[in-house]
Amino acid sequence: MKNPNRLLRLLMFLSVFLFIFDQSGYAQQKQNWITAKNGEEIGFYEYVPANYKANPTLKYPVIIFLHGHGERGDGRSQLSNVLLGGTPPRLIADGNPMTFTWNGKTESFIVISPQLNSKYGWWQNWYIDELLAYAAKTYRIDPDRIFLTGLSMGGGGTWQYAGASVENAKKFAAIGVSCGACTSIDRCNLAKANLPVWAFHAKDDSSPAPYSCTAGTIDAIRACKPAVDPYFTTWETGEHWIWGRVYDPEYNWQNPNLYEWFLAQNRSLPVNQRPVIVAPDVTVTSSVATTVLDASKSTDADGKILRYVWRKVSGPGNGTLSALYNTDGKVTVTDLVNEGTYVYEVKVIDDRADWTIKNITVTVVPGAPGSKRPVADAGADFTVFYPSTSSQLNGKNSYDPDGNIVGWTWSLVKGPTAVSFTNGNTSTPTVNGLGLGTYTFKLVVTDNNGISDDDEVVVTVSPANILPVAKAGADIYLTLPTNTTTLDGSSSYDSDGELKAYEWSYISGPAKYKIVSPTSVKSALTDLEEGTYEFKLRVWDNWYNSTNDTIKVFVGKDPAPVNRPPVADAGPDRTITLPIKSTTLDGSKSADPDNNITSYQWIKISGPAAHDIANSTAASTTVDNLEEGTYEFQLTVKDAEGLSSTDVMTITVKVPMNLPPVANAGPDRNITLPLNTTTLDGSASSDPEGQALSYEWSWVSGPAVYDIGDKTAVITGINALVQGTYQFKLKVTDKGGLSSEALVNVIVNPVLPPDNKPPVANAGADFTVQLPNNGTLDGKSSSDIDGSIAKYEWTLVKGAGTYTIANKNAASTQISALVAGTYEFKLTVTDNGGLTSSDNVVVTVKPIPNKPPVANAGTDITLQLPANTAKLDGSLSTDPESKPLTYEWSYVNGPTPYSIANKNAAVTNVSALTDGTYQFKLTVTDEGGLSASDIVQITVKPLPPNKLPIANAGADFTVFLPNPVIKLDGRASNDPDGSIVSYKWTRIKGPGTVTISGDATAQATVANAIAGVHEFELVVKDNRGGIDKDTVAITVKEKPNVAPKANAGKDITIYVPTSSVKLDGSESTDSDGRITLSQWRQIGGPEEEATIVEPSGLRTEVNRLGVGIYLFELMVVDDKGGIGKDTVQVEVINNFKSDENFAVYPNPTINGTVYLRCISDTRGEGILKIYDVNGRLMKAIRVPRSQSVTIQTISVADLLPGIYYLDFIIGNQKRMHSKLMKR
Repeated sequence: MKNPNRLLRLLMFLSVFLFIFDQSGYAQQKQNWITAKNGEEIGFYEYVPANYKANPTLKYPVIIFLHGHGERGDGRSQLSNVLLGGTPPRLIADGNPMTFTWNGKTESFIVISPQLNSKYGWWQNWYIDELLAYAAKTYRIDPDRIFLTGLSMGGGGTWQYAGASVENAKKFAAIGVSCGACTSIDRCNLAKANLPVWAFHAKDDSSPAPYSCTAGTIDAIRACKPAVDPYFTTWETGEHWIWGRVYDPEYNWQNPNLYEWFLAQNRSLPVNQRPVIVAPDVTVTSSVATTVLDASKSTDADGKILRYVWRKVSGPGNGTLSALYNTDGKVTVTDLVNEGTYVYEVKVIDDRADWTIKNITVTVVPGAPGSKRPVADAGADFTVFYPSTSSQLNGKNSYDPDGNIVGWTWSLVKGPTAVSFTNGNTSTPTVNGLGLGTYTFKLVVTDNNGISDDDEVVVTVSPANILPVAKAGADIYLTLPTNTTTLDGSSSYDSDGELKAYEWSYISGPAKYKIVSPTSVKSALTDLEEGTYEFKLRVWDNWYNSTNDTIKVFVGKDPAPVNRPPVADAGPDRTITLPIKSTTLDGSKSADPDNNITSYQWIKISGPAAHDIANSTAASTTVDNLEEGTYEFQLTVKDAEGLSSTDVMTITVKVPMNLPPVANAGPDRNITLPLNTTTLDGSASSDPEGQALSYEWSWVSGPAVYDIGDKTAVITGINALVQGTYQFKLKVTDKGGLSSEALVNVIVNPVLPPDNKPPVANAGADFTVQLPNNGTLDGKSSSDIDGSIAKYEWTLVKGAGTYTIANKNAASTQISALVAGTYEFKLTVTDNGGLTSSDNVVVTVKPIPNKPPVANAGTDITLQLPANTAKLDGSLSTDPESKPLTYEWSYVNGPTPYSIANKNAAVTNVSALTDGTYQFKLTVTDEGGLSASDIVQITVKPLPPNKLPIANAGADFTVFLPNPVIKLDGRASNDPDGSIVSYKWTRIKGPGTVTISGDATAQATVANAIAGVHEFELVVKDNRGGIDKDTVAITVKEKPNVAPKANAGKDITIYVPTSSVKLDGSESTDSDGRITLSQWRQIGGPEEEATIVEPSGLRTEVNRLGVGIYLFELMVVDDKGGIGKDTVQVEVINNFKSDENFAVYPNPTINGTVYLRCISDTRGEGILKIYDVNGRLMKAIRVPRSQSVTIQTISVADLLPGIYYLDFIIGNQKRMHSKLMKR
């Protein structure tokens, strides 16, 4: 099968799949429970890859999956609701290892699938918070690759959590949303977080979570101008039930799949740049019918391209791609035998699984007549059931687009036995001699031009079905009060296939019972009472043939009750940390088989003495006033008959982690002899836990003479100090033995002299500074006769402007940032006795000496007449001090004709020059009056010999009557060394008399021209008198007919069972007349032609359309015999999808009777409607229903061989679909 459109004609054996879920089949996926911070329990499935333990250093990506509204439950017995078909937890339950490869690296996901408790109508954000914390604590996860995804309500929960804040969005590497419900969030949070988003929805979703929810969210994100544009995958149909497409691990719906895209996203990486596609359009002839689509020159700026995905978007039939995806960027298209426009899509995917999409147009134009290859179609693969040993092959769908098929050749390619053909040179031969096994047959068709094509068909010969064996298990015996057991049909089997369905039903016995799962291989049987029950198990194989088996359940009378002891449960061990001193003793989970506990008693059996039990006889109570240590408390429970049981629980009370104290030795001390004592104060030291501290003072450095009063006191005195600087250390230690230290300085100054004399300030002699140099203030000659100078301070008294003193308190310091002028600075000195003295110094600052400027009159200039103007440019003149300059240009020598535009401008023009050599002088002067000069030379060459102009009357052309418009255009004429100063148009040849308007301009208009050839001459003259001529010929003709334009309307798509359309060519037009004739015809499509009701009308109806693609041509003819054609495509699609819980069998059938089987909990009578491939209702049958599984005999004896579509409606609520082939 080479043509994808033939899939519409492919009939496969109908197999209805009944989902039976069995938790015993789970691999590494298990149920788990955690308690949230708010006390709520979360039940969830968690999946850990099989290679987790074998890779102790590997970090794993994580998926958190949120289910929809219908899968809520109690988190315990209803947790299996989460395993909805088509979702990640269901895929895992069915054996998918959640292992995928991207960019050469194979990785597996950890998957967490929580169940929302039924008491909530919407996902709560704390579920995700708790599960994120649990995953991070429990497993080696990659924190940069955590993904959130969900469907329906879970899709809305995904939007809600990620969109709640930028911080929430940044917790994930990406999110995936399937048919998500509407939410009220700030979508810009997703954009600001640069969060990759991939959303999915079907446009025909009419559920409470419609298409507009997702479309509106995507539009709102894009309105925020995100750096990462969201992806939005849409389908025209699918309604709300699309998650099987979204979470498909293959490439049936998208490439890359969602899991590959997840693997490529990483929060630690920068925003990705998406690929840029380079893929040119192609033109090919229908005789060649093959071309190559090339996107291999596409680029990715920040990575590499990994994959190219191809699909056909539109176009005539055929046009088959050689591959649907590849890595080299090139793909071959074959069977381009129909002229027209084909559109193919290429998706270019980079190493971050980001993609760009582009359409490539392939235009197929006609080739040589009769050169198109025929198209062989050997029919759909099919199955023959032994003991049949012959079957008919069908190549009738083969065709030749530009001729007819004249030869049919069938041959055996491979198979288990030799075969023979009857009518082997026809389109429908019979093959004989088939045995069990698989055969491949080849069909070669040859057209009337000797061109051939081939196709193959696979025929499978299968043995007749062997009935399954039902085994309901051995009879069961129960004694009340036990009234529950399990019905187990797992020993049932099918020797030549597999079991597809189970059904448990009641036959006889007491009226009270409950079969919990009547369609499962195992089912709980509850609510039994005394008596003998009989139940039936019915099993169906993959042929939907069935057999039965029965089982009896004997329930004996309840004997006299015997008291059984209770079971004490003191609850889990607990750990608390001081200062928390209380916790809960919980014995509420204690139980008595006879439900008769009468008393509880709590006692302490070991541990510290301090404790206080609030109520020692309560099932649950609190214990308070605990202290550090380990306690054991015993619970004793008694029933009504005095039987008892005990259990012990442990409470561990921990002290909080000790933190070190903070030492503080107080501020530094400064005393002057003869005072030689002071105080050390550590009372500002502290301990974070408020513990008592011990203190220890010690000497660190300084004079050796000292006396510490009490080294262990928080405040103590020190005595006997002498002149110098001491350093003492305080060490504080808490009860836990942790300590810290601090230092304090004690400065002891010498005894002051009794009569202090003031110091003498000396600011130095006045001095001069020459800019750009700096100056130095020097007060080092200052002195103190009876002590020392303790402080210097320089200040400005007055000055010329800016200044900077490097160090105002230095004896000698630099002054800078000075300007020309006079400054006066004051020096104030202070001695060690606190007396002061001042002195001033005058600093004269002289300006920087002026330097002469540098004149630059520019480079010498050469002109060629007629150019007679030059630019004098002195702008490159400079001044060493960057001072403004004045300019003056003057003539030095040369010819006397000249004119300087502005003699005092830096840049000016000199004009009116004649041939010869000129010299001009530039003089520049600075603000200080210094000047400099420079000379520039201008050489003017004489005028060269004149070059003639070049006339150009334009190209010859043709105009049409009536009222021809003739525009003469000589603007392309030119003069290589000057300019054109005049034009002149004259007619030199032609019929009749014409009028030329604007004959002396470059563009002229001619009127009154009659049919014939008119020749016009153009004469041009340049500015030096040179002349040139050119001619142009204009042909005036009668206007030709314009063919009409056919418009067959837009392409049409309809869906089975609809079998007719309306074609509309009324938009066809004729620009210069009218359409007088129209004709419709079919030029392509299935072998059985459709019926065109009115072929000669612009509007017509087409009936009897079957599944496939039809091409209809509209031809229109105008009043002058002109012809126009256009085609329209009508595609009939079979989207009549089979339902897995509805089937008829045997299928295909050669009998007059089939069996209808339906599994549905929907109540009500069923109506079966049977349609043919043209959508015509063939019959309707009422089907009574009383149980979830319905089996009904249906007569099809009155139906002709062919394909039929079945529509089963239950109680006007539920619709189920299937197909039937009758041979």
